[in-house]
Amino acid sequence: MFISIFSSSVPILGLALILVLGLVFTLAFGGVGLWFAFTVARLQKAAALLQSWPSTSGQILAASLEPETAPGGRGTRYRPQIRYRYQVAGQTYEGSKIQFLEGATTLREAQARIAPYALGQAVTVFYNVNRPQAALLDRGQVNWRHSLYASLICLGVAADGFVVAGLSAWSLLV
Repeated sequence: MFISIFSSSVPILGLALILVLGLVFTLAFGGVGLWFAFTVARLQKAAALLQSWPSTSGQILAASLEPETAPGGRGTRYRPQIRYRYQVAGQTYEGSKIQFLEGATTLREAQARIAPYALGQAVTVFYNVNRPQAALLDRGQVNWRHSLYASLICLGVAADGFVVAGLSAWSLLV
Protein backbone atom coordinates (compact mmCIF):
# COMPACT_ATOMS: atom_id res chain seq x y z
CA MET A 1 0.00 0.00 0.00
CA PHE A 2 1.37 3.42 -1.00
CA ILE A 3 1.12 6.15 1.60
CA SER A 4 1.78 9.72 0.56
CA ILE A 5 3.30 11.96 3.18
CA PHE A 6 0.82 14.56 2.01
CA SER A 7 -2.14 12.32 2.82
CA SER A 8 -4.20 12.96 5.90
CA SER A 9 -4.08 9.21 6.59
CA VAL A 10 -0.51 9.45 7.89
CA PRO A 11 -0.56 10.14 11.63
CA ILE A 12 1.08 13.31 12.90
CA LEU A 13 3.41 11.20 15.05
CA GLY A 14 4.68 9.40 11.91
CA LEU A 15 5.37 12.70 10.18
CA ALA A 16 7.14 14.00 13.25
CA LEU A 17 9.32 10.87 13.29
CA ILE A 18 10.15 11.34 9.61
CA LEU A 19 11.03 14.97 10.36
CA VAL A 20 13.35 14.00 13.21
CA LEU A 21 15.02 11.21 11.18
CA GLY A 22 15.45 13.56 8.24
CA LEU A 23 17.15 16.10 10.47
CA VAL A 24 19.37 13.42 12.02
CA PHE A 25 20.43 12.24 8.55
CA THR A 26 21.03 15.82 7.49
CA LEU A 27 23.24 16.58 10.50
CA ALA A 28 25.11 13.27 10.50
CA PHE A 29 25.86 13.00 6.79
CA GLY A 30 26.34 16.75 6.44
CA GLY A 31 28.90 16.67 9.26
CA VAL A 32 30.78 13.74 7.73
CA GLY A 33 30.64 15.38 4.30
CA LEU A 34 32.06 18.62 5.67
CA TRP A 35 34.78 16.70 7.53
CA PHE A 36 35.81 15.00 4.27
CA ALA A 37 35.74 18.37 2.45
CA PHE A 38 38.02 19.98 5.07
CA THR A 39 40.33 16.93 4.89
CA VAL A 40 40.60 17.35 1.13
CA ALA A 41 41.40 21.05 1.57
CA ARG A 42 44.14 20.25 4.12
CA LEU A 43 45.65 17.60 1.83
CA GLN A 44 45.72 20.01 -1.09
CA LYS A 45 47.42 22.67 1.04
CA ALA A 46 50.02 20.18 2.33
CA ALA A 47 50.69 18.86 -1.19
CA ALA A 48 51.22 22.41 -2.45
CA LEU A 49 53.70 23.11 0.38
CA LEU A 50 55.69 19.98 -0.51
CA GLN A 51 56.31 21.37 -3.97
CA SER A 52 58.34 24.20 -2.42
CA TRP A 53 60.62 21.92 -0.38
CA PRO A 54 64.27 22.13 -1.51
CA SER A 55 66.27 19.03 -2.36
CA THR A 56 69.60 17.54 -1.39
CA SER A 57 71.46 14.36 -2.26
CA GLY A 58 70.98 11.22 -0.23
CA GLN A 59 71.79 7.53 -0.25
CA ILE A 60 69.58 4.47 0.26
CA LEU A 61 70.54 2.50 3.36
CA ALA A 62 67.80 -0.17 3.25
CA ALA A 63 64.74 -1.11 1.22
CA SER A 64 62.27 -3.88 2.05
CA LEU A 65 58.62 -4.82 2.18
CA GLU A 66 56.79 -5.33 5.46
CA PRO A 67 53.80 -7.69 5.22
CA GLU A 68 50.69 -6.97 7.28
CA THR A 69 47.23 -8.43 7.48
CA ALA A 70 44.70 -6.56 5.34
CA PRO A 71 41.68 -5.01 7.09
CA GLY A 72 39.15 -7.65 8.05
CA GLY A 73 41.80 -10.37 7.80
CA ARG A 74 41.34 -10.59 4.02
CA GLY A 75 44.81 -11.44 2.76
CA THR A 76 48.16 -9.77 3.10
CA ARG A 77 49.11 -6.21 2.20
CA TYR A 78 52.66 -4.91 1.94
CA ARG A 79 54.13 -1.67 3.23
CA PRO A 80 57.30 -0.40 1.51
CA GLN A 81 60.07 0.31 4.04
CA ILE A 82 62.92 2.63 3.03
CA ARG A 83 65.77 4.17 4.99
CA TYR A 84 68.03 6.82 3.54
CA ARG A 85 70.69 9.24 4.75
CA TYR A 86 71.07 12.87 3.67
CA GLN A 87 72.75 16.09 4.78
CA VAL A 88 71.41 19.60 5.24
CA ALA A 89 73.75 22.45 6.26
CA GLY A 90 76.43 19.98 7.37
CA GLN A 91 74.02 18.03 9.62
CA THR A 92 73.37 14.35 8.78
CA TYR A 93 69.82 12.99 8.95
CA GLU A 94 68.11 9.69 8.25
CA GLY A 95 64.66 9.47 6.73
CA SER A 96 62.13 6.76 5.98
CA LYS A 97 59.26 8.42 4.13
CA ILE A 98 58.88 7.81 0.44
CA GLN A 99 55.89 10.06 -0.13
CA PHE A 100 53.41 12.25 1.74
CA LEU A 101 50.64 9.65 2.12
CA GLU A 102 51.88 6.12 2.51
CA GLY A 103 50.11 2.89 3.17
CA ALA A 104 50.06 -0.83 2.64
CA THR A 105 49.21 -2.09 -0.83
CA THR A 106 49.40 -5.18 -3.01
CA LEU A 107 52.70 -7.04 -3.37
CA ARG A 108 53.09 -5.95 -7.01
CA GLU A 109 52.45 -2.27 -6.23
CA ALA A 110 54.75 -2.33 -3.19
CA GLN A 111 57.55 -3.96 -5.22
CA ALA A 112 57.13 -1.33 -7.92
CA ARG A 113 57.19 1.40 -5.25
CA ILE A 114 60.61 0.36 -3.83
CA ALA A 115 62.16 -0.81 -7.14
CA PRO A 116 63.80 2.59 -7.86
CA TYR A 117 65.51 2.55 -4.45
CA ALA A 118 68.30 -0.05 -4.53
CA LEU A 119 70.71 -0.38 -1.62
CA GLY A 120 73.50 2.24 -1.87
CA GLN A 121 71.80 4.15 -4.68
CA ALA A 122 72.06 7.95 -4.76
CA VAL A 123 68.66 9.64 -4.47
CA THR A 124 67.18 13.11 -4.36
CA VAL A 125 65.74 13.90 -0.94
CA PHE A 126 63.21 16.72 -0.45
CA TYR A 127 63.19 18.25 3.03
CA ASN A 128 61.36 20.85 5.08
CA VAL A 129 63.54 23.95 5.49
CA ASN A 130 62.14 24.62 8.98
CA ARG A 131 62.48 20.98 10.09
CA PRO A 132 65.19 19.28 8.00
CA GLN A 133 64.52 15.95 9.75
CA ALA A 134 61.17 15.91 7.89
CA ALA A 135 61.97 14.57 4.45
CA LEU A 136 60.67 12.38 1.65
CA LEU A 137 61.84 10.96 -1.65
CA ASP A 138 58.79 11.60 -3.81
CA ARG A 139 56.81 14.80 -3.44
CA GLY A 140 54.48 13.77 -6.27
CA GLN A 141 50.75 14.29 -6.36
CA VAL A 142 48.47 13.50 -3.44
CA ASN A 143 45.49 11.37 -4.50
CA TRP A 144 42.62 13.05 -2.65
CA ARG A 145 39.86 12.15 -5.13
CA HIS A 146 38.38 9.40 -2.95
CA SER A 147 37.87 11.82 -0.07
CA LEU A 148 36.29 14.35 -2.42
CA TYR A 149 33.88 11.73 -3.80
CA ALA A 150 32.97 10.60 -0.29
CA SER A 151 32.39 14.22 0.68
CA LEU A 152 30.03 14.78 -2.25
CA ILE A 153 28.11 11.58 -1.52
CA CYS A 154 27.67 12.49 2.16
CA LEU A 155 26.58 16.02 1.30
CA GLY A 156 24.11 14.56 -1.23
CA VAL A 157 22.64 12.25 1.41
CA ALA A 158 22.48 15.21 3.80
CA ALA A 159 20.56 17.18 1.18
CA ASP A 160 18.14 14.25 0.77
CA GLY A 161 17.60 14.18 4.53
CA PHE A 162 16.98 17.91 4.48
CA VAL A 163 14.36 17.51 1.72
CA VAL A 164 12.61 14.70 3.62
CA ALA A 165 12.65 16.77 6.81
CA GLY A 166 11.34 19.79 4.95
CA LEU A 167 8.52 17.86 3.29
CA SER A 168 7.60 16.32 6.62
CA ALA A 169 7.56 19.68 8.34
CA TRP A 170 5.46 21.15 5.51
CA SER A 171 3.03 18.23 5.79
CA LEU A 172 2.68 18.83 9.51
CA LEU A 173 1.82 22.46 8.86
CA VAL A 174 -0.70 21.84 6.06
